[in-house]
Amino acid sequence: MALDFEKIGIYLGVIAVGYVGWRLLNPFIFSSIARVLGAHKVTPLPSADMRPDPQTTAPATRSATAVPAGGGFDRRAVTAVSGDWEAAARLNAVLAGLQALRQPLVAREGALRTRTAWKVAVFRQAALYRLVALAAGAAANWNARNVLGAALAARALLEAAAVLQDSVQRLQRLAGEGDLAGIDALVTERGFASPVDGLAGAGAARGFDPALIGAGAGPDGSAREHYEALSGLCDAGALGQYRVFGEFDKAGTAVTFSAEAGYERGLFGHVLGGLGGLVTAEAALKVIEDALPRVAALETAAPVS
Repeated sequence: MALDFEKIGIYLGVIAVGYVGWRLLNPFIFSSIARVLGAHKVTPLPSADMRPDPQTTAPATRSATAVPAGGGFDRRAVTAVSGDWEAAARLNAVLAGLQALRQPLVAREGALRTRTAWKVAVFRQAALYRLVALAAGAAANWNARNVLGAALAARALLEAAAVLQDSVQRLQRLAGEGDLAGIDALVTERGFASPVDGLAGAGAARGFDPALIGAGAGPDGSAREHYEALSGLCDAGALGQYRVFGEFDKAGTAVTFSAEAGYERGLFGHVLGGLGGLVTAEAALKVIEDALPRVAALETAAPVS
């Protein structure tokens, strides 16, 4: 059958004209449909060389407000309640310094090859990890507006700092007297609260004695005041629950409860005061570190049996 080249040419021409027309009218057709449907124009992403550099365009306040890498108070959470940001920033710095002192391993070797010196070093690291965890926890809870969580951790930190301070005072006295057995008994009692294989003398944990936080305790002498206030909020039998979670109406006939009710009630000062125990603890940890050579020398001369 002979091909009709004339008709084929006409078909190809129609197809070509239709294709060109479609390409030309396509944007107008779809934009009209989009307007009818209420679609919004989407701005295309800039090319890679036009995109801003996140390092140079970060908010200027980021370094001042962001939570420190290792934990600590967020400036926004402090200034929101008119808290003392300068004091909080100083405690953030102390916390960062203590975090840097933590060791993942305390082996009985080298300068710590004697048993009692090693146990003193273990006690120091255990206290250090506890203090850091409590301080970071108190700050994180406050940043999250969890007032009770912050108060619990701050009170526990004051207790840990007081026990550490008392232990250091006893350690200094025993070291001065050359009482190696007394040092060994002290760090075993304070460093190992439950029986551990190979460590004789470790017993059950004991409750905290509030008398260890005496009048005038703390870096500014207010530790006792903060401890009592925090205890009033934290103790299960106290009425602090109302102060943390509730608010009476003006008639005194109804109480409105909220998880954040205590956030703006002037409680930050007590939480901050609790973390002041870090300053006392920092000095105590340095005393223990300095005492290690003395303890090692005592044991080298007369090993504990």
